[in-house]
Amino acid sequence: MRIQGGQIRKDAKGEGTRGGVIIGHTRSGKAVYASHNEAHNKFTPGEHGEAARMHSRLGHKYFKKAQDLGPDHPDFDKHANKSTYHFNRAMAHSKKAE
Repeated sequence: MRIQGGQIRKDAKGEGTRGGVIIGHTRSGKAVYASHNEAHNKFTPGEHGEAARMHSRLGHKYFKKAQDLGPDHPDFDKHANKSTYHFNRAMAHSKKAE
């Protein structure tokens, strides 16, 4: 990050600069993105485990939200789909974990 014209600007390179949504960081400081990201290919098995837990927590959050809204609510499908997506990402990371 840098200050330019009195505003904080992100550097051209670095985490989140290409529009990726960061859902957390591993204990070693690597960014965990909501969607698949090439940076995940460099994760250790332990970091994949951490990422799996982050995605699992998000899956539970969206599942609970969908459940609270009920199937007749217009946003039900949006939250249910996000839940499924994050559970699938958790499984993908789990397969590469310790």
